[in-house]
Amino acid sequence: MPPMSLLKPRFSEDPKFRLRALLAGLIVCISIPLIFLVIKAYTQFQWEMYYEYRWTAKHMVKDYGKKIKSFVAKEEARPFSDYQFYKLSSNTMLDKKRVMLSPLVNPVEGESFPGLLGYFQIDEKGELSSPILPFEDKQKLIETGLHFEPGEVDERLRTLHEITKILVDKGMMNDPSAILASKRVEFIATGSSREDRKVDNERTPLRIPKPPRPPKAAENSRTESGWTPLKIGDSYVRENKDEPAGSKSYKENIEFIESKVEIGEFSIIEGSASHLLAVRRVWMGEKEITQGFAINKYDLIESTLLKMLYLVDFETPVMVKIDHGDGNISAVLPEMTNGRQTFKLVKEDLENFEEEFLFSELYAPLEHVGLKFSTNKIPMSSTSALAIYLMATVIVIVFVGMWVIYRLGLRQLKLNEERLNFVSAVSHELKTPLTSIIMYSDMLREGMVSDDDKKKRYYDFIFFESERLGRLIENVLRLSKLSRQNQGIQLEYTTIGSAIDLIQSKVSTLVEKNSIVFNIHLAANTDAEMKVLIDPDAFSQIVINLMDNAIKFSKNKDGTQQSIDVYFERLSAGSGKEQVRFSVRDYGPGIDKANSAKIFDLFYRAGNEMTRTTPGTGIGLALVSELTTAMGGRLELVNHKPGAEFCIDLQAKS
Repeated sequence: MPPMSLLKPRFSEDPKFRLRALLAGLIVCISIPLIFLVIKAYTQFQWEMYYEYRWTAKHMVKDYGKKIKSFVAKEEARPFSDYQFYKLSSNTMLDKKRVMLSPLVNPVEGESFPGLLGYFQIDEKGELSSPILPFEDKQKLIETGLHFEPGEVDERLRTLHEITKILVDKGMMNDPSAILASKRVEFIATGSSREDRKVDNERTPLRIPKPPRPPKAAENSRTESGWTPLKIGDSYVRENKDEPAGSKSYKENIEFIESKVEIGEFSIIEGSASHLLAVRRVWMGEKEITQGFAINKYDLIESTLLKMLYLVDFETPVMVKIDHGDGNISAVLPEMTNGRQTFKLVKEDLENFEEEFLFSELYAPLEHVGLKFSTNKIPMSSTSALAIYLMATVIVIVFVGMWVIYRLGLRQLKLNEERLNFVSAVSHELKTPLTSIIMYSDMLREGMVSDDDKKKRYYDFIFFESERLGRLIENVLRLSKLSRQNQGIQLEYTTIGSAIDLIQSKVSTLVEKNSIVFNIHLAANTDAEMKVLIDPDAFSQIVINLMDNAIKFSKNKDGTQQSIDVYFERLSAGSGKEQVRFSVRDYGPGIDKANSAKIFDLFYRAGNEMTRTTPGTGIGLALVSELTTAMGGRLELVNHKPGAEFCIDLQAKS
C-alpha cells in the first residue's frame, strides 16, 4: 500500500480529482436523506391507503346493518291488513269500499325485503293465513276466478309449505297435520257423518273461546284502524248484514269487520339454518296475532352485499368472502364487463387475493356471518403517488444538477488550463522573438556586425519577427474584443480583385520568409469584378491566421515548404442570393477526425503541451470562426489526401 504522502499530493494538486470528490460527497450527503425520505413517505402512503381501504370496508359493514334496519323500518310502516290475501280498499271521495288483493300477494321486486320467501299471519288459535294463497285447495282456487300463471299455484304451495314447516319447527303455530289427525280420531269416535256436521254448523253459530289476556304491548307500538276479513274454516262469512254489498268479491262470502289494533315492532329471529323470521305482534282487543315474513338468509346477505359493492369505490378489484357461520362459504368476485367493473357470486370457497385488509362480523341478527375483504394489491392514492413522483423528480433534479455542475466545473477547469497554456504560449511567443530582436538590434547598434549580408539577415529577422509579434498582439486584441462582445465589424461590398490585392499585401512577408509557393486561383464562373460582403480588417485577420496555420502544418519531412493555394469560386445559394467561396488549401498531413470538431475552440491546440514543436497560442482558428460568423459567413473544414482546406462562404453580388 503506497504511503499517504504519495496520495496526498494527488488530492491536493489534481483539480479534477478534487471536483469529483467534492461532488461525490455532496451527492452522498443529499441523496441519503432524500432516499430515506422517499422510502419513509412511500411506506407511510401505503399504510394510509391500507387504512383507507379498511375504513371503507368497515363503513360498508356498518352501512350493511343500516340497510337491513331500513328494510325493517319499511316493513314496520306496512298496515296490518296487508297480511291477509284480501283487503278492503276505501275511496273517501266516493264513499265506497271494494275488495281487492293485498299488495303482498305479488310483492314488487326491488321494493320488498331482500331474500324474501313470503309473508304470513298466525291468529290467536295458532292457525296460519298468508297473502301467498287464501287456501290450499287448487280446485277451489280455480273456481274463485283467481288468475295465476301456469305452475304458479304449485310454486306458491311449495313456498307456503316451507313457511309452515319453519313456523311449526319454531313452535309458533300448530302443526296442521296433527290437527287433521285429531279431527279424524274425533270423527271416528263420534260416528257422525260429514253431512250431519255441516248441518249442525249451519244451525248453531260458532262460538270462539276467549283466549287468555295477551301481554301488554310494547311502549313504542302504534295503533291503527282498518277492515279485517273474518275467516271461519276455509270460508269468509258475513256477520254484519249492514256492510255494503260491494265488499263481496271473487264469488266468496267475504265479510270485513272494522278493527282497532295495536301493532308492535318487528324483531328478527332465527327460523332455521338457512332462514330468518321477521315477526311482530298485533293486539286486536284481547286477541294476539303474529305477523311477519320469512327470509332466505343466504339470499339476503349475498344480494344486499352485491348491491352495496356497486356503491363503494375501491381503486382496485376487491373480493369479499362470506362465511355464513354454518360451514357454508361463498364469495363475491370482481370482473370486467364491457370495460366496466361488475361482480358475480360464486358458491364455493376460493383462495383470497394477495392482500387481506379486513375481517368483520355483521351486526345482529347476522352476527355469526363474517366478511373477509381482500385485493391483489392496495395502490397508492393519486395524491400520494403525486407526492412520490415529486420527490423522485427532486432527486432526479439534484443528480442532474450535480452532473451539470460537474460538467461546468470540468469545462471551467479546462478553460483555466487552456488560459494558463495560452499565457505560457503568449509569453513564449513574445519572449523568444523579443530576446532575438534585442540581441540583433544591440549588435547592430554597437557596430559589432560589419558584413553587409549579415546585416541584411539581421534586419530581415528583426522585421519579420516584429511582424509576427504584431500579428500576435492583433490576435490578442481581437480576442479581447470578442470576450466583450464588441467586435466592431463594418461590412462593405469589396470586389474580388481588391480582396486578392489585400491578400497579397498581407501575406507577402509570410510567403517571402517561409519561401513557399503561393497561388491564388479564380474559378471560371467567377469574375474579379464580383463583389463580396466583408470587413477588410477582419478579412485580413482571417487570411493571415489561415495562412499562418497552413504554413505551420505544410512542411515536408526535410523541412521544405509545400505550396499553398487560395481559391475564389462562385456558388449558387438559391432564393436569388449569391455567394462566393473563399478557401485556403495546404498539402500537409491534414487534421484527424478527433480534432476536427475542436480546432475552432478557443485556446485549443492539438497535441501535448510538453512535446509540441509548432508555435502558436490556440486563438488563431477560434478568431477565424468568430470573425466569419460576424461577417455573416460560414466556415467549413474539408479534409483532403493530402492536406486540409478551410472554406469560407461569403455573401456576394454581381
